[in-house]
Amino acid sequence: MEVLDHPERLRIMPAMKRYPPELKERAVRLLLAAREDAGGARGASTRIGQQLGIPADTLRKWLLRSEIDSGVRPGTTTEDAARLLELERENRELRRANAILRSASAFFALMSLWVRWRGWLVSSLLRFGGSFSAICRPASLDERDIVVA
Repeated sequence: MEVLDHPERLRIMPAMKRYPPELKERAVRLLLAAREDAGGARGASTRIGQQLGIPADTLRKWLLRSEIDSGVRPGTTTEDAARLLELERENRELRRANAILRSASAFFALMSLWVRWRGWLVSSLLRFGGSFSAICRPASLDERDIVVA
């Protein structure tokens, strides 16, 4: 309970802001223009970030993402990353479906063996002189219900 005694230790991270796409595009254009004008000045992202109320690191990430998406820098584009996520999700679903089908197949294979074995057992007992009432007593079947192979 020591944490509760010191509220200054309880720092809750603020919720991440979602910036509109128009603001992102505008900020990246401003940053590119400022870098071209100043010859790649290092303080451009900080200065523009302060003007727009956006952290400089966020601006740098947006610029990097823009350069990757436009093909200026190597890397995985946003579209490719989204497609990869979609394929991974689909792959998980298919693996789950395959596992269900495998277990169902094993279950029905065992049931099929059980039905065949039970049929063979009944027909063998009847063929070798076993009484029908001794075989089917728990099931309370009639002799007309049994088909002997």
